[in-house]
Amino acid sequence: MHFSIGVISLTKVAARDAGYGCAMWMFIFGVFGKVGAVFTSIPLPVLGGVGTFVFANIAVSGLQVMMTHGVDRRSRFIISIALSFGMGGIIVPEWFGSGNFLNCASIESPATRGFCDAAVITLSTGYAIGCLVAVVLNAFLPEENDDEFAQEEEMEGMIVDETNKTKETKKATSEEDGSGSGDDEMAA
Repeated sequence: MHFSIGVISLTKVAARDAGYGCAMWMFIFGVFGKVGAVFTSIPLPVLGGVGTFVFANIAVSGLQVMMTHGVDRRSRFIISIALSFGMGGIIVPEWFGSGNFLNCASIESPATRGFCDAAVITLSTGYAIGCLVAVVLNAFLPEENDDEFAQEEEMEGMIVDETNKTKETKKATSEEDGSGSGDDEMAA
């Protein structure tokens, strides 16, 4: 049984019994026409809004996982390129169906044409494109050295520490001189 990551992260309920209950309701909605008609009457913009919310929730859950495990430059690059290609497939979906990608109409064999049509339908979704690009990049891009990643994080930490020290030094100097900001003088 497959549970939606977005719904689980939103409700914090991942019990099998809740999943079985949802499956029962979905079965009832599908089998009994009058009950299913109620859901068919929901306007498409409402369903689109709910779908957008659930998929955004899934994306945030994925980002949360990435932030707890840390993301190196290689992973950040792969994610960025995969998202770019995936979003491109979503923004211009007719590119795959127009014959620019695969011209299935020119194939004579029905079996091969069916396979070509299935490939076009599958690859016309942004999810499939992004996933395929991510898998290929992950397979071919070399792994980053862990020591290099640790040095990069250490350097970033040193830059933040230096910035904070500079701010603290300026603040201490202005307090010693008695020259605060104009806001402090106006408040006194």
